[in-house]
Amino acid sequence: MIDTKTPFDALLSLHSDKIESFMLAMIDQTIIDERSVLIDAIRHSLLNGGKRIRPILAIAANSLFSKDVDSILPLACSLEIIHTYSLIHDDLPSMDNDDFRRGKPTCHVKFGEDIAILAGDTLNTLAFEILSTHLTAFSDRAVLDVIKMIAKNMGVAGLVGGQVLDIKSSNKLLNLEHLNNLHQKKTGALIQLAITSPAYLHEVDTSIINDLRLFGFHLGLLFQIIDDILDVVGEKSQLGKSPGKDQELNKLTYPGIMSLDECRRIAKEEKNKALACLDNLQEQYNYNTKELLAILDFTYNRSY
Repeated sequence: MIDTKTPFDALLSLHSDKIESFMLAMIDQTIIDERSVLIDAIRHSLLNGGKRIRPILAIAANSLFSKDVDSILPLACSLEIIHTYSLIHDDLPSMDNDDFRRGKPTCHVKFGEDIAILAGDTLNTLAFEILSTHLTAFSDRAVLDVIKMIAKNMGVAGLVGGQVLDIKSSNKLLNLEHLNNLHQKKTGALIQLAITSPAYLHEVDTSIINDLRLFGFHLGLLFQIIDDILDVVGEKSQLGKSPGKDQELNKLTYPGIMSLDECRRIAKEEKNKALACLDNLQEQYNYNTKELLAILDFTYNRSY
């Protein structure tokens, strides 16, 4: 039998049990009063599958400096927890109004808008609790620097600011620079953090961090371009969410301002730029970038 498993599949299989077990341990509480519904909503949203790109990226980036996966799990899972909070809020009727996420009813559909909002709030604060208490393998100074960096990039300068730009932009604003800026914040911020934060924790040279940051920049744009393409051509059964939502909401997207062929051309350019960053890390510093390359290839070729 021919093995059709990709390098990314192998990477996910290798680490998925640790990722899921750590996140379960962080939310596994026995509450017998009315708050139990909040734990149920969090479990529904956090543990219902997903590509786990961000924690896998953090583990892969950490592998450049250390093979100790356990030490980086708190960071890796905190970023996935933040990502999940952002999805819960993004799916709300006041935002993208999505009924499905990862093939299941979205949090607000199953538990109501009030509980969904509170579940997102809880996950956001939980991530910083984990970061401040579980990254014990690294210096206090490095951990504090990473916490400050994540906090800054989750606010107006990053994730939330990007969400505002997304809400307030429409496809009437035919501006590629604006679109890139929007997604560098909304999607790219977490991806860049997953790639650069391990380097900060290991307190490596700034030139290495800059190469990783540039790789994250191009990977983040590539991820979003492919996401926008899949919203046009993807199938609900594969995507796990409703396709066509961007057009329905009149959002500014890559296919909204250029042809699909042009989108694919730009995606290939971003892949090649990201690949050049990995080549430099390998040639200049003799790092084994095989795991990061597996994620890059998956991002470019993904169908979900």
